Amino acid sequence: MKIGCVVLAAGNARRFGSNKLQVQVDGESLIRRALEAVPAEKFDKVVVVTQYPEVMRLAGEFHFAAIHNPH
Repeated sequence: MKIGCVVLAAGNARRFGSNKLQVQVDGESLIRRALEAVPAEKFDKVVVVTQYPEVMRLAGEFHFAAIHNPH
């Protein structure tokens, strides 16, 4: 199996002050907008790396593999 795309979504957002992946822009979270932008049909596999359970669930909605990274 070839991995075609890795979405890195595990940052702590220390400078931002909160989880910027969940910030809403025009009614959608930034992470949802990012995952919607992935041209999944062009890749054998899309992997999302994250420390956040909500991002892992969202990756599953898109049928992307999710890998937990606590760091």
